[in-house]
Amino acid sequence: MTVTKILILISIIGLAASCSSEESSNKPKKTDAGVFQGYKDSLDKAEGVEQTLLQADKARREELQRQQ
Repeated sequence: MTVTKILILISIIGLAASCSSEESSNKPKKTDAGVFQGYKDSLDKAEGVEQTLLQADKARREELQRQQ
């Protein structure tokens, strides 16, 4: 009976050890951009649009200055 208990214990420990691999860990991978990557991309795009608008505004103001 003790041999049976030891075999069951070894089997359970073996199964538990085999189920906990690095692939199934909850840690984000280095290639994983994270949850907020979409927001970051949108923010970067919006900043680019803002720069374009500021440059257009500056050019318009300079043109108005030349006309006066």
